[in-house]
Parts: sequence; structure tokens; C-alpha cells
Amino acid sequence: MTTRKHVLLLLPTALAGTVILAACGGTGGGDGAAPTTEQTATAAADFNDTDAEFARMMIPHHEQAVEMSDLAEKNQAGTQVQDLADKISAAQGPEVRKLKGMLTTWGEKPLSDDAAAEVMDGMLTPDQMADLRKATGTEFDQLYLELMVEHHEGAVEMAQKEIHDGVNADAMQMAEDIVDAQESEISSMKGMLGDSGTDGGRKAAADG
Repeated sequence: MTTRKHVLLLLPTALAGTVILAACGGTGGGDGAAPTTEQTATAAADFNDTDAEFARMMIPHHEQAVEMSDLAEKNQAGTQVQDLADKISAAQGPEVRKLKGMLTTWGEKPLSDDAAAEVMDGMLTPDQMADLRKATGTEFDQLYLELMVEHHEGAVEMAQKEIHDGVNADAMQMAEDIVDAQESEISSMKGMLGDSGTDGGRKAAADG
């Protein structure tokens, strides 16, 4: 009889302990548990100098690609070049917004206007940009493709550095997406240049 009373007295304590353990298991972030908002934010904020440099440099780089592509319709680009320009604008505009969001999350500032104007890998000089603005029709198509190949190659180089040395998962994933998309576009553009039959087209095709 004494033993039975003792067991009954211990039972509520044991049940309470089970409830506590269950509650702890549900919020402790163990195996199989969904990450909390705080954990997700912490992971997004994890970055190094390479990540910050990638975002800072890629923002003006992408912005110039969009600016180049926005000239296509105004400058009477051919169908193939217009389709490519639309594709580049549609992809890189949203990426610019994501990159700016990363810098904000990390408490980092974008490049100043003066620094952004400096030539980086693949960036057009002011004279090259002026030439592109003046070109129309097939002349625009040829120049756009030649300059965008160089522009993309610069972006791929920057993205590969991020993949190799970065630590932020979001930035590294974007870098991988940039490499995949832009290497494919480089191949397509070199093919279009080769089909044009011009000296510049034959040179670009040979380089590919």
C-alpha cells in the first residue's frame, strides 16, 4: 500500500518532466527542427569581406548591363538581340535589389558614385557607352554583343571569386546563378556574332 501511494505521488512529477522535455525539444533547433526567425536572420547576416565586395561591385556592374539592354528597343535592335536584352534586364534588375538588400542586412554601404564610375572587370568606359547609345540597327546589334560578352566575362570572374572565397549562403548562391546564366549567354552571343559574318563576329566566335 505504501509503495502504491509512492508511485502515485511520483507520477505527476514524471509527467511534468516529460512535458518540459517535449517543449524544449520543439524549440531547441535540434535535428529536424525548423529554424527560428532569429536563426535565419543570423545566417543571413553571416558574411565576410569577399561577400561585401561582391555585392558592392556587382550592383553597378548589373546596373550598367540593364542600362545597355534598355537601349535595344530605342536603337532598333534586331529580334535576337532584343530578346537577349529583355532577358538580361529581367534577370539583373531584381538581382540588383537583392544585392542592395544584402548590404543593408550586413550594415554595409554601397560604393560611392565616384567609385562606381571607375572601370572594373568588363565595365564599359564612358566612350564605349556613348558609342553604344549612338549606334542603331545592325551596328547596334554588333556593338552590343561585343561589349556584353566582355561585360559578362567580367561578371563571371567576380562571381567565381565570391564562390571561392565568400561565406554568405545567399551571396554564394547568387554568384553560382550568375555564372550559370552568363556563361550560357556568352556562348549564345558569340554564336550570334559568328553568324553575323563580320570580322568582329569571326574573332568572337574563334575566341569561343
